[in-house]
Amino acid sequence: ENLVGEREIAVDLEAHDFRSFQGFVCLLQLSTRRRDYIIDPIALKEKIHLLRPIFSDPLVLKIFHDARMDVKWLQRDFGIYVVNLFDTFVGAKELNLPNKGLSNLIFRYLNLHTTKKH
Repeated sequence: ENLVGEREIAVDLEAHDFRSFQGFVCLLQLSTRRRDYIIDPIALKEKIHLLRPIFSDPLVLKIFHDARMDVKWLQRDFGIYVVNLFDTFVGAKELNLPNKGLSNLIFRYLNLHTTKKH
């Protein structure tokens, strides 16, 4: 219910496929302009369906970076379909930017250095 009323939500998923044919989503990260959420979809599998209305709402912009696999995983693992999606990777391709990685885009447009060190 904390996401109700949000107009933009940044989304990222992490999946695990070691010793697994299809793999499965093991982490869901959501960010709004006010809060960040880290969701364990394995522990909360019975409640993930509560996100369906947010993801299918055309008035809420969902922002991904290279969304191809994330969208497939959301549909496959949770029956969540994404409506109104912006993909920053696709945007970078359309702009013919030389470096399309998220950290490069963040540096280019926000002048912030990011790291995945921790």
